[in-house]
Amino acid sequence: MEKKGNRVLVISSDAVPDKTRINRNWLLAESLSLEADIILALPELTRMSHPMFAVVYYNRRNIDLIARDSDAVVCDPVVIKRHPALVNTGASFAIDLAAVDRRSPTGPATEPALEVADFFFCPDENSRNFWLEALNQCGRINPHTRKRGKTLRRLIDVAALPEAPATGIQARKPKNGDGLKALKCFCSSPRFARDRGTVCNRAKLPARETQHGLLHYLRRLRYHLKTNGTRMTAAHSGALIKRKISGH
Repeated sequence: MEKKGNRVLVISSDAVPDKTRINRNWLLAESLSLEADIILALPELTRMSHPMFAVVYYNRRNIDLIARDSDAVVCDPVVIKRHPALVNTGASFAIDLAAVDRRSPTGPATEPALEVADFFFCPDENSRNFWLEALNQCGRINPHTRKRGKTLRRLIDVAALPEAPATGIQARKPKNGDGLKALKCFCSSPRFARDRGTVCNRAKLPARETQHGLLHYLRRLRYHLKTNGTRMTAAHSGALIKRKISGH
């Protein structure tokens, strides 16, 4: 198999797909596999496989190890809620907001992901406008995120998936469309949000303090030291360098 780009971990919180039912995460992995080294992690054992990406089983014991060796992680808010330690593995996080219940956009099942992720994507512009307001309530719309552009496209953008076919998944051939362009750009060059960290320049801090760049980075350093984020980032960097050298 030819060498691809960054390693991207797609974590599914849904039931395992079968030959008659395709979930959204399978479609995401399939579409992203054209340009990246994809691993699809499922919460149950399965015999399903795909020629374009790896399919693995995960649980609360091994999911951190899988994420630590990945450049970017794509998942929904439920995954962050169930496995909060994932955000300290050194990977950048893209959150899929397509299937989230809009009746409680900042509820306990969603708010943790809104506070810590680096990038968000939704199916259309109407959804994006809705989630912009939710991100604002969580303190994610601040001077640091606005520095990357007034449109906030680097924080949240639209990524439309292809339609699921009526028949089995094994016969599908990925299509290189532009619907996932924003997500593919993030995966090809994973980035951390400028305000990443639940205690770093979020709603809990006075607005006037978020304007001082030095205080921002000092708080980020304190956050990483407190959560072992520095050690995790160093371990991730070492694994990445080793993988690049070995060519795997």
